[in-house]
Amino acid sequence: MLVQSSLNFVTFSIALITGFFGLVINAQHEAFGEDELYYAPLVGFIVGLVVSSNFMTILQSASDTIVVCYAESPAEFQFNHPDLYNEMRAVWLKTYPDQFSS
Repeated sequence: MLVQSSLNFVTFSIALITGFFGLVINAQHEAFGEDELYYAPLVGFIVGLVVSSNFMTILQSASDTIVVCYAESPAEFQFNHPDLYNEMRAVWLKTYPDQFSS
């Protein structure tokens, strides 16, 4: 849940930044004209939201895959990625000391 919240925050931040760049570019070049000042930031926001959302979905899937590998088959995860397994196990033991079965 923390990873998803963080990635959503980053996605929204990127969308705001690209919307701001749209505003700056429109103010400098008057791409949409002075009457339609809000079109460029809106287009920038939507483009930034869609593009960053696609990239963050990939990162979310990678994060979910690691957690599932740790939960579903810890022996295989330990065999293939021992350093990551040991780090995750240490954090899990620190967070939930009574709920780890090994």
